[in-house]
Amino acid sequence: MNAPNEYSFQELSPSTWGDFQSLFESRGGPKNCWCMVWRNAPVRSAGLPEKEHKKACMKVRVFSGVPNGLIGYSRGTPAAWCSVAPKTTYKNLTGTLNTSTENVWSIVCFYVRKADQGQGFQRFLLHSAIEYAKSKGCTSIEAYPVERTSPSYRFMGFVDLFEEEEFSYLGEAGTRRKIYRKSLA
Repeated sequence: MNAPNEYSFQELSPSTWGDFQSLFESRGGPKNCWCMVWRNAPVRSAGLPEKEHKKACMKVRVFSGVPNGLIGYSRGTPAAWCSVAPKTTYKNLTGTLNTSTENVWSIVCFYVRKADQGQGFQRFLLHSAIEYAKSKGCTSIEAYPVERTSPSYRFMGFVDLFEEEEFSYLGEAGTRRKIYRKSLA
């Protein structure tokens, strides 16, 4: 599936950090988490607000070359985010179900600004995340979506999207999140 001309995607890197920061700090942006919920972070220093600590931790990751995800652009403006990175760079995402980590990447978060919601941007993010992971040597990609009726974890995507994109169901990760995987080899 090709993205419409108005959509493009770039890896989060030192050169796109400003766009990422702008997106996350925009009205309605995920500035409370800085996409650190599922990532290991050093203990917060006394006196540093939690939001600033998470932002600083993400910045260190980005500037040290750790893959973190993709920024989606709509007409050249930062408009969306997909957290996609090697599974080993995240905390335990599968609960008690032990799935392999060798050459496996994980998709753990989608954010699309309100003005761009409902136009298929999330599906374009997913396709871009798959291609990006594949270009980095990933042979399988996992996701941890929820049902549309779920009261929480909605940022992780919805089951129907992953089923439509031919991900295979592997099991449960807690009470709401499901584990889906797609082979890219």
